[in-house]
Amino acid sequence: MARRKLTPVKFAELFFNWKAFDYQKKPLNDMSKRVVLACGRQIGKTEMAALRALYEAVVNPGTTNLILAPVQRQARILFRRLKYFINVNSQLPEGEKLDLSSMIDRETQTEIELNNNSMLYCLPISEDGSNIRGFTANWIGIDEAEHVKDEAWAAINPMLATTHGTLWLTGTFYGTNNMFYKWFKQGERYKELKIWKDGEHFSPYKFPSSVSPLITKEFLKQEESRLPYMEYQQEYEARPLETVGTVWTEKLLDDVMRESCPLRSGPIQGHRYYLGYDVARFGDDEAVGIIIERRTERSGDEEFYMVNSFEMKGQSLDYQVKYLESLHRIWNFEKIIVDSTGVGSGVSDPLRGRALPVLDFNFTIKSKQDSYFHATRMLETGKVTLQKHPKLRKQMLEMKREDRSDGFTKIYHPAKTGGDDWPTALVLALWGVKSKNLDIHVARSSKSFF
Repeated sequence: MARRKLTPVKFAELFFNWKAFDYQKKPLNDMSKRVVLACGRQIGKTEMAALRALYEAVVNPGTTNLILAPVQRQARILFRRLKYFINVNSQLPEGEKLDLSSMIDRETQTEIELNNNSMLYCLPISEDGSNIRGFTANWIGIDEAEHVKDEAWAAINPMLATTHGTLWLTGTFYGTNNMFYKWFKQGERYKELKIWKDGEHFSPYKFPSSVSPLITKEFLKQEESRLPYMEYQQEYEARPLETVGTVWTEKLLDDVMRESCPLRSGPIQGHRYYLGYDVARFGDDEAVGIIIERRTERSGDEEFYMVNSFEMKGQSLDYQVKYLESLHRIWNFEKIIVDSTGVGSGVSDPLRGRALPVLDFNFTIKSKQDSYFHATRMLETGKVTLQKHPKLRKQMLEMKREDRSDGFTKIYHPAKTGGDDWPTALVLALWGVKSKNLDIHVARSSKSFF
């Protein structure tokens, strides 16, 4: 058609009254066979994908164009953006519109057929790509590409084999254990080496949320104060969390561990107390307990202090039960949070039978991720003060985190046995003070996400 030489940016401006921001122009007009956009939140990447798909279908007759997303919900969002732009086009004055509505021969909830023989499909990929197998495509755009499972790429890549078509990826970094991150890094590497070959390497772009004039500095500042540091960097600064790294930094521990932290042998009236308890299980494993004091200041702010701790080795479950019961008589705990994974229920069940305020905590990949990130967020707020305990510090610095391909973050100590008794007790105690008033944010992964 006569409009074939239009750039995607000019196409969007002429026929949808959509003006690209400066940072959007270059990637939208990029005609490389492989393009990857790593973006902070809310910078318009879904709109860009929808506009580019419309451009490809309209300007290149007889083509098959797929807009894909990992899940059905995101695919629907993409389709709604397509429909929105088509509706905008239909409302423009005569002579200024492409009249896309009249170009539509057939439309369903997932596809649009144009009278130039081009097809547009909006589909969820599914875990293994089975939902999209069998297509031959000229252009494929994938939004939220960071969540596409490795197994699904085996269905996606062959669709471009005979057409020598284009793969256009948009997303937000989600760790480093996924193809989205790997292809972005590959593109950066080959650009730096200046051995770029179109179709073999990705043309990479990275935009933090701050590039968008629609996002205020005030909003970003609020988010930075609300979220854990690394989560903010990933979500808004487009900097990925490394696949493997430490859970807590030395700087953070230097900030929260103080010589002046009070050490108490008993409670102070008006304050509330929480015990996190890691049960001793076998061999050299230690039972560790940490007591957190919760204070409400005159200003209404809440502060939290590690006021006591203890450890024991080689004691029976019965002895541990009696010891915790005697502690409760002294401290009158609001909650006793016990690691009930495995034999831990041998402590929590008898305590509950004696009417103590016991909360069982069973560690799974997800619950461990959430509890450790909740503790991290509390430490980062500056509201928690810990004693300068050498064993606690050592074990906290040794804890590792690893992003998994299923979207969760594995938290572990590299030692085969033990090594995490003190961090576990601390995490459990801080989980006990968890409340809506603290506004502690624990999110992410397709199921839950840091």
